[in-house]
Amino acid sequence: RIRSNLRELSLDLSSLDSVEEAVETLQTAGVGVDVLVLNAAVIPVELERTREGFELGFGVNYVGHYVFTERLIDSGVLREGGRVLVVSSEMHKMASPLGAEAPVDVVAPFDMVASLAGYGHSKLCLTTYGAFLAERERGRRYVALYDPGPVYTSIGRNAPAWLRPVVDAIMYLTFKSS
Repeated sequence: RIRSNLRELSLDLSSLDSVEEAVETLQTAGVGVDVLVLNAAVIPVELERTREGFELGFGVNYVGHYVFTERLIDSGVLREGGRVLVVSSEMHKMASPLGAEAPVDVVAPFDMVASLAGYGHSKLCLTTYGAFLAERERGRRYVALYDPGPVYTSIGRNAPAWLRPVVDAIMYLTFKSS
């Protein structure tokens, strides 16, 4: 018999204040997390910034996940023996290499191509973090990286209105159902 104790938690990964509040809420309630899935993602269609100044896609797809996970570990909320599933994307394979000389949060000019490139870059950062986390947490927590391949989701919902029917048709015809 499987027992579960699921709870809903309000969390806005584009706001580090919200990330901190979520961790504090869990700590205060004495809740321990056994399974953490890092899956949220956005592909902005125009240049937007988080309150902290990160490009929105980078802030949500990488920074928010990174800070949330690290705070859960540091606070003890993510239990020893817990599991972390890092959901990546095929797009991470198309990103330019990471390096000290490569800025992580520069998007100019911003257009659909830059938006997709930024998405791939943020997913590469998240995948790299997942690999680092798996190594660092070995013996304490189980960390798995998962790339579901092309999946039909609503991630294109913010595409320009004229492009949405095309994106939806392509996704419906070529991607797996989510």
